[in-house]
Amino acid sequence: MPYPSQAMRTWCENVEKLRQEMFRLGKAREDGWCQCQIGEALGRFCPQDQQAQFCSGLFWSIWIDQVFYSVSRHLGQEFYEQTFRPTYRFPKLFSHPTPGHASPAFLLSEPPGMLAQDWRHQRPSRELLLKDKEEFWGEVAGWLQQVERQDILQAAETDFKDDLQRRFPEALKFLFST
Repeated sequence: MPYPSQAMRTWCENVEKLRQEMFRLGKAREDGWCQCQIGEALGRFCPQDQQAQFCSGLFWSIWIDQVFYSVSRHLGQEFYEQTFRPTYRFPKLFSHPTPGHASPAFLLSEPPGMLAQDWRHQRPSRELLLKDKEEFWGEVAGWLQQVERQDILQAAETDFKDDLQRRFPEALKFLFST
């Protein structure tokens, strides 16, 4: 199978086009999404019956990118910058109230305070999240096997589980339970 798949390339291109449109409107960062802007993008550009699917895809693509960045800090940053990022152009999610990246769990939860008014999207079901895990993580894991990077595959799976324990609500622990 060629990597990335056509479906994954199309996903990344469409998300980037949406981010560029929001940036043109002054509603997104040049280098990624601010967590406070995702709700507005969903409401403005995504039909309600597609919001759960879009949100699940954003969740997995952002989380995979964050885990790879973290793992690459320990196993060689050049793999992330020269191999992973050019292959999988997954979006970035930045934190609004603090510097740095926001947890992708934000996409699956009820945001606090004023953000809630712009965050009335359909959330993905457990079944959809597990299906998209297979689509997104399954493809990336297959690619890692093809490029013979078992070390990164194993480190990423460990990092997913550790991240779940550190930054995710209890209700999402099923995402990497085994």
